[in-house]
Amino acid sequence: MADVSRKEFFDRIDGTPQKRMFLSIMADYDLPTAICELVDNAIDHWMSTGKPSGTIIRLFLDTERQLIAVRDNAGGVPVDQLRLLIAPGATRPLDAENLIGNFGVGGKRASVALGEHVVISSRNKQRDSFQIEITRDWLADEDWKIDVNQIPNIDPNTTNVRISEVRQNFTQTDLDDLYQHLEATYAVFIQQGCELHLNGRPVGVTVYDNWAFPPDYSPKQMAFEIRPSDSDSRSLKVKVTGGLIRDRIPEADNYGVYFYCNGRLILRELKTREVGYFITAEAGVPHPDGSLCRVIVELDGPAELMPWNSSKNGISFSHPAFLQVRPSIIELVTYFSELSRRFKGDRQGHVYQHDAGTVEPMSPTPSTTKKRLVLPPVKRDPKLSYSQRMLQLN
Repeated sequence: MADVSRKEFFDRIDGTPQKRMFLSIMADYDLPTAICELVDNAIDHWMSTGKPSGTIIRLFLDTERQLIAVRDNAGGVPVDQLRLLIAPGATRPLDAENLIGNFGVGGKRASVALGEHVVISSRNKQRDSFQIEITRDWLADEDWKIDVNQIPNIDPNTTNVRISEVRQNFTQTDLDDLYQHLEATYAVFIQQGCELHLNGRPVGVTVYDNWAFPPDYSPKQMAFEIRPSDSDSRSLKVKVTGGLIRDRIPEADNYGVYFYCNGRLILRELKTREVGYFITAEAGVPHPDGSLCRVIVELDGPAELMPWNSSKNGISFSHPAFLQVRPSIIELVTYFSELSRRFKGDRQGHVYQHDAGTVEPMSPTPSTTKKRLVLPPVKRDPKLSYSQRMLQLN
């Protein structure tokens, strides 16, 4: 009899997550990371509806009152899908594969990470408008039910997120940094027609393909496909481009490896062992002499196959997708770091003045072999005699 009771008990275990899961991950978010989670959701809706013109994502951050508002006209949330705004892991079905925000938890936990009081209102098409509130009291209560209130109609296809009682104060300097972060993170989508405004100011575009084209040493690009999972037949399209750059900023250390997933910048200026730095036979210790080297990695495909972390501000170096791409990254980082060092004596003559050319295609480095790609040898400058050096200096 006791065994039967024990079995019935275990058959009825409640797997509902506790709400403090929201609070336990606040350390994962700073202001740019949390704001970008909310922007990601709007961009996913924009892409899934065919990238309609006139879509604007408006961010308002009031430093005096410490209030945050995110407003978009990307489609709104139907009333029968409002539960997705609070249910962990629940995602809205979207007619697009190459998504950037479809994790089912990012926007929810980002809102809670930003402030203790979150008000979300939405209107899908010409239907009624509804609103929910995530408060301190709701988070403290383990009951997941939440009130949904009908409100006077807002603009069609609009979603508003208003956040108050912020957990970390922000200043104008923080907003200036956020503006630059948005310019780089969403450059691809802004170029495609999705407008993004911060406090009424349209966000511009920052891209990193400002290549130099020295004779015989043009940028190289490897384009291929990978299958990160043996149990999933889907694949990721990969482009790895490396070269010397013309936009070097010494105080910014703006070189190294940059990662884009489905068009969204995930990580930039990476200089770690995982991509070839700090290894003598590869790129070596990061140094100003090698600071003209940049490698851009672009991955496109199903979000579930991406090597990004759940906050989308880093790469998992143990992920199969990264491991398959890593040899190609290291090959280009090694070569162009060495080239940068060889050209350090005359960067204007060897590098900066060469502003036009084409990116050369080449085969990827196999992930199953240590065989190195054959690249053109780096030409050494002729060694001058003492008298020749004096003549050159004068």
